[in-house]
Amino acid sequence: MGRRKYRTPYFVTMRVMYFLSGICVSLGLTGQTLQQELQSAAQSHGLVGMSAVATCGNQIMDIFHTGLAEIDGSRPVTDSTRYRIASISKLVTAIGLMKLWESGAFELDDDVSGALGFTLRNPQFPNVPITYRMLLSHTSSMQDGSGYSDFLSGTYASSPPPPISELLLPGGPAYTANMFRTEQPGTYYTYANVNFGVIGTLIEALSGQRFDQYMRSQVL
Repeated sequence: MGRRKYRTPYFVTMRVMYFLSGICVSLGLTGQTLQQELQSAAQSHGLVGMSAVATCGNQIMDIFHTGLAEIDGSRPVTDSTRYRIASISKLVTAIGLMKLWESGAFELDDDVSGALGFTLRNPQFPNVPITYRMLLSHTSSMQDGSGYSDFLSGTYASSPPPPISELLLPGGPAYTANMFRTEQPGTYYTYANVNFGVIGTLIEALSGQRFDQYMRSQVL
């Protein structure tokens, strides 16, 4: 849930867009209770505006809008509101991970280290596990440090690509001290691409499949 505000002449100003899929009646969520939960989340996180669509199979169960599409003009969010969708790949990747959660492969507050095969820690907080929930919500305390770009280029240039541990473990060839923030994991939001690089690695580890093959068969 972000607090960044986007402004362009052609897109309305928004901080967040939610897509909810796979929410079925069997979960005990009626349209009314779902709307109450979303309204509460919007208020507690200070969101400018939000849209959500809940589906079960091919059926749309509920559509929910709240807040403003444009702060200056006090225009409310509606079915016609256009969103800047930003990194849509993160949304799709999150769906892939949550399908593994649905299968019982992990719990959201589990330490991701077990599946990664190495201990992932913010060096300033060595006793605080980094969890799946933190990666998904950009509260892991990781950020795209100065070594991230070169590491990303290396993943395109070599086959197989270098392991992500080279970026995240102190002493790794791509590691830089600014890969981690000074705040404790789980306490501070910072949007970072590296969170979803780790999630892609976790999907491969948990599914036993290459990321693109898993996503093609299970999501796309």
